[in-house]
Amino acid sequence: MKVTCIIMAGGKSTRMESHNEKNIIPILGKPMIEYVIEAANESNVKKIIIATSPNAPKTSNLIKKFDLEIFETTGKGYHEDLRQILENFDLGIVLIISGDFPLISSSDINRILTFHEESKKPSLSVMARVEDFEKFNLKPTYIMNYQEQNLVPVGINVIDGRKNTKEWQEEAIMIVNEPQFLINVNTKKDLEIVEKYLIESKKK
Repeated sequence: MKVTCIIMAGGKSTRMESHNEKNIIPILGKPMIEYVIEAANESNVKKIIIATSPNAPKTSNLIKKFDLEIFETTGKGYHEDLRQILENFDLGIVLIISGDFPLISSSDINRILTFHEESKKPSLSVMARVEDFEKFNLKPTYIMNYQEQNLVPVGINVIDGRKNTKEWQEEAIMIVNEPQFLINVNTKKDLEIVEKYLIESKKK
């Protein structure tokens, strides 16, 4: 299965309350987006496209050092930016992740791809239970009911890029509870949680 990974990295990062662009904020000495790029590079995806925008010029400049395809969107919003990418590339199966998941690993990505392939459905959404978010003192912004469970989309998806972007795709649901899926960095508090987790992981 040939999979393209799109790393979304063109957001305005308004919730971070920082003068720096979110994706290049250093975490233990390394820009945040580099953790995601390394995980994707070491996974089973065959191609990586990094989506930037005029909202994140420093991020665009940083990722030029990687031998990866870069596509600049108009930066009008997540879904609009994604639509532009899909309409400009001839893609098959696509894994979509933001550059603010610094705890994600290559094995996590491979696990998602395996779940998607075995589901036999064109798309997949990674979700977590509300109570698992609460364990990390995280407040989800969107909750949906699925099979009598309150679930939160974590922001990692797989879709069939060959289908019309406005067309509904039958979706598999992958439920996770590990911190690398639940914690994407949107606030200073999230950043502190990630740094603490990485430091503790290195001690083990």
